[in-house]
Amino acid sequence: MAIQYGKILVPLDGSELGEAALAHVMYLALLSGADVTLLCVVPTIENVVGTSQMPIPIDIQWDVLRAQAHQYLTGVARRSGWEASKVHVVVETGNVAEIILAVAAREHMDLIAMSTHGRSGIRRWVLGSVAEKVLHAASTPVLLIRSALIAG
Repeated sequence: MAIQYGKILVPLDGSELGEAALAHVMYLALLSGADVTLLCVVPTIENVVGTSQMPIPIDIQWDVLRAQAHQYLTGVARRSGWEASKVHVVVETGNVAEIILAVAAREHMDLIAMSTHGRSGIRRWVLGSVAEKVLHAASTPVLLIRSALIAG
């Protein structure tokens, strides 16, 4: 029995490490003719308040972050290799793992393909693992690609 992917969700965080799954997804999309949705999750306003270095009002900071995320995803979608695929970009706000799962369910995705930064031990315990949370909670198949790059 051949597995056919019609819709693939690719969560991205803007990092080179986060993009490790892109080449794999490009190949799968080409083989199966799947539509690809690139997703970036922007933190909630509460998280922006504590981390932003921008000297502008909070609501404008949030709008800037959303615009930057959309611009980033659009740039990824325009890269060489996606010409044969239909690529959508989606920017959502909230808890990253929860949003990935919600978009996958809402859009009836056939596959979630994402990178894992390969953290282990105390670093994963302290930082958490979005990939691990998605893997354990998803009703959609999940393809995890361990990044060849090691985070510092």
